[in-house]
Amino acid sequence: MKNLILVFVAILFFGCSADDNGPENQSNPQSLILSKITEGTQVTSFTYENGLMSKITTTKPSQNIDIREYTYENNKIKKIYSYELTPIGAEITRSTIIYKYTGNKITSATNTENGVVYSDLYTYTNDLLTNRKEFFSNGSLNTSYDYEYYSDGNLKKISSSSGTEITNYNTYDSKNNFLKLIFTDELEMRHNSPKNNVLTSDNYNFEYEYNSSNYPIKITAKNGSNIVYVRNLEYL
Repeated sequence: MKNLILVFVAILFFGCSADDNGPENQSNPQSLILSKITEGTQVTSFTYENGLMSKITTTKPSQNIDIREYTYENNKIKKIYSYELTPIGAEITRSTIIYKYTGNKITSATNTENGVVYSDLYTYTNDLLTNRKEFFSNGSLNTSYDYEYYSDGNLKKISSSSGTEITNYNTYDSKNNFLKLIFTDELEMRHNSPKNNVLTSDNYNFEYEYNSSNYPIKITAKNGSNIVYVRNLEYL
């Protein structure tokens, strides 16, 4: 099952705080809004309604426009509808994800792709996501993901049941991560949304420039000395 938001989080870099109690992390997200991320000719824009992120739109010249629309119930994320718009305005549906809750935790989800329904189940320990299982439409297990944490609760490792997908998160900065500005508490919990910005992982290291609120305005990802991407972030 393709989990679009998890992919988005992983691509935009994924880390947790090594020290989230310092003064650099005392921010007021309501006073700052992430509006745009630019990477070369690709532009990702964020739309908000009633203080909640309602749409992510990604455009690139001469390519389809990627759109993800977010629906809430009682200020909790309920549905994510993903689709593409072609250059002539035709809509191509990609997926619809519906979340279900136990208390304030997202514990299951269904993802409909081209009429086929997949499902996810989530397990938590002490309010931390420790396992996520993806199931095929026939109910058989596709992949199981395990999440490990440092003693302070920060994400350390994600591994899959296949043994081929393993990611280690090694070091972090003490600044604010922009993902905190766009995801609800439930979705943050569901995706281990980071408090801070990852500096090093298995194959990558990241460099940042920050604004006066200690949020990144420029991110440079490198594999050794090779630049993988440069992203510029704009806030309102």
